[in-house]
Amino acid sequence: WGIAASVLLAGALLLGYIASLRDRKALLEAQRQRTERILDVAVEVLNESDPYVAGASRNLAEASMRRIGERVRADSNDDPEFRSRILSLLGSIHARRGQNTIGLDMAREALAIATRSGLEDALVAELALANVRALQTLSRYDEALAVLETHADVLRRHAYVPSETVHARI
Repeated sequence: WGIAASVLLAGALLLGYIASLRDRKALLEAQRQRTERILDVAVEVLNESDPYVAGASRNLAEASMRRIGERVRADSNDDPEFRSRILSLLGSIHARRGQNTIGLDMAREALAIATRSGLEDALVAELALANVRALQTLSRYDEALAVLETHADVLRRHAYVPSETVHARI
């Protein structure tokens, strides 16, 4: 009876563990889907407020980007991947609008969040290249080279363009 009870107890524990793994997987999937929806909404709002895309007024575009940036920054530790992606997106929109310094600041913040939070190397590489592009636009080539050197390993493994190519272009 002792062996049977032990086997039953082990089986119950195993089933409980499997159920908790399923619940955890479902929770993570729901969070991923929610994050994608939020990102889709943010992109839509930003595109609608971008006068070059939808003909909206410049003041509306700037107010929308400022509000979204403030909201993203207010969520200090909630989902660093989402924060870094939104800040990078805001930075690229600012850059398209000719506000290169603001775009660079947001690109730097996005990269810092991704690096500090230990996010996936592919995202860090993407954000590092965004920083390099922003620095190049401002003719800050030494800083662009420093970003390449700092993130050289990640860029070699995951970048769409090898860091050597970007380095040669700079």
